[in-house]
Parts: sequence; structure tokens; C-alpha cells
Amino acid sequence: MNGREITPAVRPEGVMEGVQVIAGACGVRVLNLSFQVDTPSRPCLGEHSAARLAVVRQGAFSYRTGRQTHLVGPGAVILVNPGESYEILREFDSHAQSTVFEYPEAVMEQLVSRMRTGIERARGRYFAVPVLPPAPRIEALHRLVWVAIRDAGDRLRLLELLCTIAAEVSREAEAACEAQDGVTPVSRRRFARARVRDAARFIETHAKDPVTLSDVSTALQLSRFHFVRMFRQEVGLTPHQYLIRMRLRRSINLLLETALPVTEIASVAGFGDLSHLSHAFRKHVGCPPGALRLGPAALIRNGLTSSWPGLGAVSPS
Repeated sequence: MNGREITPAVRPEGVMEGVQVIAGACGVRVLNLSFQVDTPSRPCLGEHSAARLAVVRQGAFSYRTGRQTHLVGPGAVILVNPGESYEILREFDSHAQSTVFEYPEAVMEQLVSRMRTGIERARGRYFAVPVLPPAPRIEALHRLVWVAIRDAGDRLRLLELLCTIAAEVSREAEAACEAQDGVTPVSRRRFARARVRDAARFIETHAKDPVTLSDVSTALQLSRFHFVRMFRQEVGLTPHQYLIRMRLRRSINLLLETALPVTEIASVAGFGDLSHLSHAFRKHVGCPPGALRLGPAALIRNGLTSSWPGLGAVSPS
């Protein structure tokens, strides 16, 4: 799979950045974004020119938009409205990678009109919150996009996946906005971000083990109450919710990238047995684990691409 490098650069502060176009359909583009920090650096500043979703695959950093700073790590989703300025603070990891989905205005307006949600939006304001915590259904769709690109499937199916991701992210964002009365997890202190990132990394590393809340809070030398409150404020999930989503993230990857039996995946990912994996999968992804190996049909939202702008240019390869 050979992408096209479009914006490689070495910044004076020692940051190597690259954006690689991986695939596209009907004006929607899939990009691979990576950065490598060799020396301490200043924040990366910019302004988004299009609607974008970025699913973090590796690494952790802080993302600031407006007056809000958000801690993002593996599986988190950054939601971008056109014209928004941003600042990336590379506080935790020297290397990070994200998959970026870029949507033209005509596509997003068509998608928003088909979703028929009750949220009133100004034109160009597609997402209600700037960051979502890891969401297994979005992660599954994200991984299926990579499978579709790798297997060189038909572009119409790829477009259906890309549109379903945007619809799911918008739905999750509105649910998060309503549940929190418009308030999303916001970092106020670097110290808090650093402590929570340490906790999240501990959970990620030990997700396959029987991790308890006491294990994590003890490792961080924090009281359980203070730890849970700090973690939820920074991440938007409780530590237990984060643990389950990290196990599901691992399960999704193993289902799509290996031939391991589902029963073995349940054990390797930390669920212990198939029944626990199946219950979590149905609840958070929306289908049985085995269905994911059959392709994206169980997750795709039908009807999103009918009468799509420029759809006539898309045909099966």
C-alpha cells in the first residue's frame, strides 16, 4: 500500500511530521498522520481547513482548541469543524500516529441532512464536541477501513464505511454533549494530565491481566476516590470503562489481523472467556465478535450514500 506524501517537514524544534494520503472516495480522503519528537519542542499550531476526524492509533498528546485542552491517547477521536484553530502539545510520547478522515463540505452537509438529528447546527458546525474517548464501534469501523484499503475492495463500500464513521462519531458526540450538558472532559493542569496519562498507560499495558482499581491507584500513589474523579475528568470515562474499551480495542485488532480462534482472543485480550467478550462486543460494537470477520455489513448504516454528491464517479474496482 503506497500512499502519497504531501506534507513532510522537519521543524526547527526537532519534530518530524508527515501526512500521507492513503485512499479516497468521492472527495473523502483517508490520511496517515505521524510525528516524531527528537528534542523538546514548542506546540504545533494550525487551523483546520475541512471537516476532519482523527482516530489516534499510537501515542498520547494534549489537544487544545479554543480555551480547552484535552488529553488524547490510543483510540481517542479528535473531531474537527472547518476553520477551527488548534494546538497540539506533545507532552507525553515522542511518537504518535493517527488516521485522519477528511470530508468536503458538500459531503458533510448531505450527511447531516440525512441523519435527521434534533441538534441545531450552524453551517459548517458538524460536531458538538472536540474530543471523544475511545469508542469500540468507531474503532471497529476505523479498522475495517484499513482492511478495505489493504484488500483493495470496491470504492463504494469504502465510501459507505467512511460515511458511517462520520455518522457514528456525530451521534457519539451529540450523546456526550447531552449527557454532560455540553461539557466535555477538559484538562486544566499539566500535572493532572501527566498523572492520568500514566494511569491510562498502566491500564493499556496490563489490560490483558485482571487489573483492579486498587492496582492502578496504588501504582500512582493516589486515593481511589481522587484517582477516579481525576481520571474521569481528563478522559471522559471511569478507569473500568477505559479498561473494557482497551480490551475491546485489542480484540478488534486480533479479530481483523490474525486467525486466532475467538475463544483464544477472549483470553489474550483479558476477557477471560468467550461469554464476557461476546457480551461486551454486542453492547459496545453492536454485533457478535465473529461477525466482524465477515466484513463491515453488520456495522454499515444503510442509505447514507444514496444520492451522494459525485456518487456517479464511484464504481467498484
